[in-house]
Amino acid sequence: LKKGRKIEWLEFIFDPEKRIHNKRQPQMTNVGKQRQYINREKTPEWLNEGRLGQSQEIHNEDSKLRQDREAFQRQLEEKMG
Repeated sequence: LKKGRKIEWLEFIFDPEKRIHNKRQPQMTNVGKQRQYINREKTPEWLNEGRLGQSQEIHNEDSKLRQDREAFQRQLEEKMG
């Protein structure tokens, strides 16, 4: 006679979303999911600050680029005209 090992705790259910849930701990998986979503949605402050600073820099570069382009166009017209 073979001694059968208990593998109750290894049984998994595949739900329609193809996620694996342990039969014994459905509450635990739900808690983990909620925490995961909360962490995902929170944007660190340094990232928001970086975005604001970056958009200001880009705006400054745009105005400088426009000025350079206008000056270049004037030079072209003088040489070609």
